[in-house]
Amino acid sequence: MGTQYDTPAEKNQILFTVEAITPALTQGLRSRPPVGATLPEDMVAPEDYTYRIGPTDVLSIFVNQSLFADTSAPSYAVDRTAESLYVVSNSGQIFLPLYGPLQVAGLTVSEAYVEIERALSRFITRPQINVRVAEYRSQRIGVVGAVEMPGFVPVTDRPLAITEAIVTAGMLETADLRKVVLKRKGAEHVVDVYDLINSPSFGQRWVLQDGDVVWVPQNKNKVYVLGEAPNRTAYIDPYNTKLAEILVPIDAQGSAASRSGNYLQSGTALTGSIFVIRGDVDQARVFHLNASSPESLILADEFQLLSGDIVFVSTREITRFNRFVAQLLPSVGSLLSSVLLVDRVDSLGN
Repeated sequence: MGTQYDTPAEKNQILFTVEAITPALTQGLRSRPPVGATLPEDMVAPEDYTYRIGPTDVLSIFVNQSLFADTSAPSYAVDRTAESLYVVSNSGQIFLPLYGPLQVAGLTVSEAYVEIERALSRFITRPQINVRVAEYRSQRIGVVGAVEMPGFVPVTDRPLAITEAIVTAGMLETADLRKVVLKRKGAEHVVDVYDLINSPSFGQRWVLQDGDVVWVPQNKNKVYVLGEAPNRTAYIDPYNTKLAEILVPIDAQGSAASRSGNYLQSGTALTGSIFVIRGDVDQARVFHLNASSPESLILADEFQLLSGDIVFVSTREITRFNRFVAQLLPSVGSLLSSVLLVDRVDSLGN
């Protein structure tokens, strides 16, 4: 425990160097994410998106005149409105009363409106109708992987962006949004959804279409926190997670963690000896942060962590002593209890 941190490594040990964390160092170690994927050639712009009716869709057709009026009934008793649901068959048709089979698959709602109006005009003078899709069943996209609710999302008349699909499915803390894969027509496109979510457009130009599968992989980028800290493994973004985020945890409400969770304020950490160990079995680099002054957290907020880093927070000398005493006292207490018991028995005997 008394060995200085800058003592050279002995024979057969991993070679390492110790470097102080400075503004120049943080700038030199900063890495940039790779350039994002280009839009597939068949990607439709949101402003050009149109939904086309498909088999199993349910159409709602409203007509302001009754298709089957009872001529024997008084005029005031005749139902002048009729709204019905029609399921599009596998062949793409609906069976329209009076007219018969009508092909609607592949049409937009506006185009279907024109065809239905034309068909009913043979039986109704200037028919007034309204057409909408009551249930979207024919088209869907899949969202699988590290999400809360994997499954299928229906394609509707509103364009669905890849970012919205993932947010709707629920993003897990263990998800790697940097390497989301869009599978379309046998091709795979790696998409940096993290960058899209933080962009002004929110990735709205990545419009999904029928048959797409969005795969969200598990995040394999993590750091290990050891020493005078809640020892744990923390998942990180290798391009955007700073040392300060690990040293000062943030709770679910977005505020700094409690005193017990923030070990820099617990009084047991040696804030002048915080280290980040990076490297492999051949050679390692050890970065030293002296966080004894408040302004040092500015450096911690600029130091970018990489996957595999080890964050070590040293312990105050008094804390080591207190822990030693805490482990010793139970044994001493048991011994003293026995001595006092014997003494009391001797006193009673006398």
